[in-house]
Amino acid sequence: MQFNKPLLHQALLAHLREELNHTLLAAETAREGATHEEALAKSKYDTHGLELSYLAGSQFERARLLQSQVALLSRTSFRDFAQDEPIDLGALVEVRGAQAKTGHYLISLVGAGISVPLDGTLIQVISPDSLLGEELMNRRAGDRVEVVERPGLVWDIISVF
Repeated sequence: MQFNKPLLHQALLAHLREELNHTLLAAETAREGATHEEALAKSKYDTHGLELSYLAGSQFERARLLQSQVALLSRTSFRDFAQDEPIDLGALVEVRGAQAKTGHYLISLVGAGISVPLDGTLIQVISPDSLLGEELMNRRAGDRVEVVERPGLVWDIISVF
């Protein structure tokens, strides 16, 4: 099986842009709530408006982070890897674990934790600093990895794309 990595790149970018739009909408809604006349403190114990302003600030900070991730991902691409090539950033790795369970992982600095469907397969984006990501880096198809922090968690690397 071969994967269309430019399509995967576009899907991940679209997911991040959608998340950015939702975050900006939530931030704006919280800011409007914080400045609404009903949010004005009626006593020194009434902190509703203050809480909404903190929420808005956090949402805007999250939006700034997402904007930088979108910008970074827009300037990068995921190249194809040869089967004998060591795993590095941008590699799409197929692994098989216990009970012949198969997983597909994209190693990326952007989008860790996001799952993206591609060609009927769910691709999980992981960071090279994650437990599995650390173990996969610089390995090759045919290698076996074990996550040291999670005894018994063993994966066989089937393919690298």
